[in-house]
Amino acid sequence: MPVAGVLIATVIVPQFGEAARALRAVGTVSPPLVTAGVVLELISLAAFALLTRHAFPFAVRPRFGTVLRADLISVGIGNTLPFGAAPALAARVRLFVLAGAPAAAATGAIVVEGVVSNQALAAIFGAGMLGSSGLLSGLDRGAVAAGAPHGLTWTVGLIGCAALVGCAVGLIGLTLLRRPALVLLARITRPLGAARSAAVVEFVDSTLTVIAAASADRRRLGAVALWASVNWLADAAALGVLLAAFGERLPIASLFFAYGLAAILNAVPLTPGGVGIVEGVLVPVLVGLGVPGGRAVLAVTAWRLVQFWMPIPIAALAAATLLRRRRR
Repeated sequence: MPVAGVLIATVIVPQFGEAARALRAVGTVSPPLVTAGVVLELISLAAFALLTRHAFPFAVRPRFGTVLRADLISVGIGNTLPFGAAPALAARVRLFVLAGAPAAAATGAIVVEGVVSNQALAAIFGAGMLGSSGLLSGLDRGAVAAGAPHGLTWTVGLIGCAALVGCAVGLIGLTLLRRPALVLLARITRPLGAARSAAVVEFVDSTLTVIAAASADRRRLGAVALWASVNWLADAAALGVLLAAFGERLPIASLFFAYGLAAILNAVPLTPGGVGIVEGVLVPVLVGLGVPGGRAVLAVTAWRLVQFWMPIPIAALAAATLLRRRRR
């Protein structure tokens, strides 16, 4: 949270005076475009649930409504708790197990979902980089104006993109070296006792089996990649639409670059849902791309309201309906 506080104080707050002037200059915000932004975020959430569902083996695939509730609850946890990725993951696995899916199948599906989703994000960010002519000089000006070292924006983006791709390469290597990995795991867990060590190895083996089966099933992997792309693209489109609602239109490549960079940094679990980090990165990047500072703050704030804050009450509602259903 101190990281978020520093970013907000040094990057966001100084822009608020300009944002107020921009809001007066804009006059009226386009309600249809704001509505479109909300709808696009709802589409993104639904696509995330479809992504998760298709990552499951067909024989134990939960119903869409169950997956949607579990994913919404995990998003709510991740957006409210510091380092919320771990409890969100545990909650998702637990909810899928309660819905009848084996724990190994649920864990494997979440791993497949995460890896494929990361590659889709890396592709969007890469497309933004390749498709933006003259982007480097503008971003450097915006980064330096915000107090960042020269070229930092691109360096961080490339490192993050390489890390996302590296996760996929590492997972592929793990499945290919599955037997030696399991032998090594058995040795590492030996101090836990024979029974517990065997249980851990069996669970990891079952999880890797799910991952390997998903990797070999092109149709299933294609469906996962499709819904992962829809999830990211709808979220990015919401940002673009809300920028347009305040009178600013970005080229698609520039939008992809700015959005992809913020989303990659959001994967670093320093604050709940990347609060402070996403805003602190996205505003100066948009300024570097030519968006006036005040309008950048307004658009990013509106986008985070629907992208970060809106899922929290929806998650609470999903949890309440799930608990009510279990009591019956």
